[in-house]
Order: sequence, then structure tokens, then C-alpha cells
Amino acid sequence: MDEKETFPITSKEYHALFNIRGLKEKAHFLVMCATDLKNGNYELSGSSEAFDELTTDVSEEITYELSPKYQLRQLQKLYRRLAPD
Repeated sequence: MDEKETFPITSKEYHALFNIRGLKEKAHFLVMCATDLKNGNYELSGSSEAFDELTTDVSEEITYELSPKYQLRQLQKLYRRLAPD
């Protein structure tokens, strides 16, 4: 069984993720089951495979500019943290 990873995100990043349509199954589960933190932000928790799917989905969303510009900015910030390479 995969060990769970956690990743904190801001509320703006969460809402940009929430509005992506067509997330892969595990990525979708990460977003839908995010923990709402007391400080107003969120925490994603799941397998490394789920985070890989999410990273791929976010990359495609940015590349093809499928989200509104204000959400793309949040997704770009998130992507830089998910895939810092």
C-alpha cells in the first residue's frame, strides 16, 4: 500500500483546482477530499500516483489555457510547487 503524502495549498489554489473539469480519477479524489484547515487553507492527502496525476492535469490546464486567467495564475503557482524541477 502506498504511503500517504500531504501537501498544503491556499484557498485560491484549491478553488482553481476545484474548477478544473476532467481531472483523472485519483487527482479528482485528492481535490474532493481535501481537508479544510482552520487557517482557511486546505491540505491534499493521497498517494504519490494521485499527486502525479494532479501534476499532469494542472500542467495540461496551464498549457492549453483551459481555465480563466485569474485561475491560471493560481494553477501556475501551484504547479511550480508541485513540480519544482
